[in-house]
Amino acid sequence: MRRCKKALKALENKLGKPAKLAKEFYGLPDIRTELQSAQKFSVARKQENRGRNRYTDVLPFDRTRVRLESSTGNDYINASHIEIAGRNLTKFISTQGPLANTIEDFWQMVYDNHCPVIVMVTKFDGLKCDEYLPLSKGQDIFGKFTIKTTKVRKDGQLVLRGVEIRRDESDEVRSLLHIEYPEWPDHGVPNGSADVRRILKRLYYIPRERPIVAHCSAGIGRTGAYITIHNTI
Repeated sequence: MRRCKKALKALENKLGKPAKLAKEFYGLPDIRTELQSAQKFSVARKQENRGRNRYTDVLPFDRTRVRLESSTGNDYINASHIEIAGRNLTKFISTQGPLANTIEDFWQMVYDNHCPVIVMVTKFDGLKCDEYLPLSKGQDIFGKFTIKTTKVRKDGQLVLRGVEIRRDESDEVRSLLHIEYPEWPDHGVPNGSADVRRILKRLYYIPRERPIVAHCSAGIGRTGAYITIHNTI
């Protein structure tokens, strides 16, 4: 909460100098270009990986990309470990909404990293995000992973799912929480803060040793906003 108060105080100070705030805002694209020019996307741009990217202009840096423990020799997925300065902050993996051909890779990533929660801030829509788990009780098989939805319930505008994941060659069954927030609009903001606060409340007691997966469609806008909110409050 102290971090949040400091951030709000800094913003209030900037609001008193609108010209300076406008200059900072309009300078953001230049900062993005500068950061991108200092990083490499060589793996994401390989021919064999182009079909694994939902958007051609949203690619993970080589340095921070998630590497799959893959038996096929290709460890690529469009996902990044989020580097957060500060102690006792929640670890995150940001990723795109899975494509039909990357659903198995998505679950491989979740399995490899022992992720306890998936936070989804978009809708299941083939254009934005393919269905990568049963939406109601039941199970589906994606490659070597069996994904079972054990329970579904609503909390405000959130859809909460209990999910079990099992890999073919193992009898181990792992459980995780899937939180879907479909009413956060693309290129927009929620109508209120209640549902975001519901997510925060759900995740408050989640152990921080393992990363939470967060995604929207591209894995940058709404995803980045949620991760920032989560580790600011």
